[in-house]
Amino acid sequence: MKAKGIELYGFLLPHPPVLVPPVGAGREREAAATCRAMEEAATRIAGFAPETVVVISPHAPLYRDYVFVYDRDPLAGSFAHFGAPEAARSFRQDTPFVTALLENLKARGLPAGSEASHEGRVLDHGALVPLWFVAAARPDFSLVVLSQSALPETDILAAGECVAETARALGRRTVIVASGDMSHRVNRESPYGMRPEGAVFDKAICDAMAASDPASVRSIDPGVREAAAECGYRSIVMLDGAMPGARTELLSYEAPFGIGYCVAEFRQGAEG
Repeated sequence: MKAKGIELYGFLLPHPPVLVPPVGAGREREAAATCRAMEEAATRIAGFAPETVVVISPHAPLYRDYVFVYDRDPLAGSFAHFGAPEAARSFRQDTPFVTALLENLKARGLPAGSEASHEGRVLDHGALVPLWFVAAARPDFSLVVLSQSALPETDILAAGECVAETARALGRRTVIVASGDMSHRVNRESPYGMRPEGAVFDKAICDAMAASDPASVRSIDPGVREAAAECGYRSIVMLDGAMPGARTELLSYEAPFGIGYCVAEFRQGAEG
């Protein structure tokens, strides 16, 4: 049962390191619409005043049969791999949330934990880019970061449900961030090449966000998803699992470097 007064709030946010000024060194201005939308999202998050921010990252250690959850306090990382080691962030982990989430996942029959190689010891850029903007607007929150996982779609939805159940059981006012870029093959600017499926995939996502129908993204043909070389689909599915029936608002979309960047808000529906 939902705890009285406990709310969830969600966002789909992209994660190109070029948006971070020490990395972009001016190139972030080529994605000005995305930067403005990220700042707007961060302002809305600050107004919501979350106690905990949960980030679902495509670049956390990914397993086919396991939900990876970072378990390290503090949670920290930098953009050293992108030429800006001085651009670093550190956050206090919501350890009780992590513990309860792992218990809930395992109770659902979903293998989960924090075992990983060295890459699992520091935050990945899929988490750090959205957090760069969120922390600039509201630095006072605890953090939980997990992988989107390569489990079957029904399990990913169930993992999202576990995130929501954990927030409510603990009485945490929580923002859930689905981190993900869209197609990496939208146009000729892409270093990965252009495929017609790229624009098809991105339009389907944007249409779903504009129509307040996030569940419809699950009808996108898997072949289109693969050809589009997307990375945000499973993050959206997990967020939809956490906030079924959410009302969504498309804040921005562009693909200045041939990779789609979509910013969208998820609010609880009429049933909360």
